[in-house]
Amino acid sequence: MTAYPRINGFSLIEILVAAAILSLWLPSSLYTLQLALTKQHKIEQQALTVESIMALKTKITAQWRQGQVSVDPGSLDWSLSAIDEQHSVLEISDADYQLRFWLTRQVVKHADPVGSKR
Repeated sequence: MTAYPRINGFSLIEILVAAAILSLWLPSSLYTLQLALTKQHKIEQQALTVESIMALKTKITAQWRQGQVSVDPGSLDWSLSAIDEQHSVLEISDADYQLRFWLTRQVVKHADPVGSKR
């Protein structure tokens, strides 16, 4: 029996085994990738919604402090309930969110940070 010298590289059997393992692994990894991309898209949509809610809140608050509110809410619903002349409650809602903000015309003074000089 003649012994043939080993040639560097992979044999046909090694390549076929690697291809079989890859064919078993590939569908599950593609499904995981699809789930991750879907989740990322949902998170981006939620971030855009929150960004539009906060932009609307900023506009309404600024106009309310000046005395008159007239904004285009887009796809958001909002209501402003006066408590007294200095305070109101702003409610902004969407299909996924319902947020309530306390509005005040008074300037709130914050306490000095610890260790600050006067």
